[in-house]
This record gives sequence, structure tokens and C-alpha cells, in this order.
Amino acid sequence: DTLIRGLVDVGGAYLWIAGAGDLKDDLLKLSGECGVADRVRLLGWRRDVANLFATCDVFCASSRHEPLGNMVIEAWAHGKPVVAQASQGPVQLIEQGENGLLSALEDVSALASDLRTVLDDKALSGTLSANGRATFDTSFTEDVVVAKYKAFFDEVAR
Repeated sequence: DTLIRGLVDVGGAYLWIAGAGDLKDDLLKLSGECGVADRVRLLGWRRDVANLFATCDVFCASSRHEPLGNMVIEAWAHGKPVVAQASQGPVQLIEQGENGLLSALEDVSALASDLRTVLDDKALSGTLSANGRATFDTSFTEDVVVAKYKAFFDEVAR
């Protein structure tokens, strides 16, 4: 809902929400109330996540509660700039202005401003994308994660 409210101030942008849940009708209603229903697409459950990332300009993690932030890591893996609300997972992952932008929880204006900034500033968008991908490559690839687990198990075994 925060992202839909923020879309009001991000003219020309379209919002795709992938996933399914009990809030569909509420989100559709809110989109209409905010006057952005023509720019919001509720895509339902998807298996073609790579295709969605390939076509988006920015990934927004607008969850109020996101304990780990896997979706941020996935956006980085696809080389997309990330804008997020400062929930638990994104705060632990994102270095403000380096590999993403963080706005305070529930701050619709700040979230909208960050989205406009990334959409309007191609140099910043490119920097966030490249740095996010570099963060993924150094910390979250399969080889890196397996090596970390192996080192942990070796330590525990001692």
C-alpha cells in the first residue's frame, strides 16, 4: 500500500506487483482511490521472475516486514537498482547510496522521491545496479555461500 500511494508522485511509472495473497482486492481498491489504477498491474503468482527483472527499470522492496531481504539479493543478481523501505532485511544489506536507496518505513514521500531519483538519474541507476551486482558477486553467489557454510561447519567440527 505504501508503494501504491507513492506511485501517485512518480508520474509515468508503472507498478507491477508479483505474487498472490489476501490483499488483492484491497490493493485494487487503493489503486483506484489513489487514481493510479491504470498504472498498477497485479500479476499474481509468477514463475518467470527472470523475465520480470529483465523488463523492469528499478526494483522496489516496499515490505514493512522483510526479515532477510532475499528479494534485494535477487534484484542485485539481475543487475537492477534497488529502492527499499528500511525494514530489517534491506537495512542489513543495503549501503545507502552505494548499492541501493533506503527510505524510512511508512514514508510515502521518501519512497516516491527515491523512485523518481533512480528513474530520472541514469548515472545513479547504473551505479546502484553495478554496485548491487558486485555485492551479489562477492557475498551471495552459490560458490561464496557454500564456502561460508563449509568454513562454519569446519569451525563447529573443531
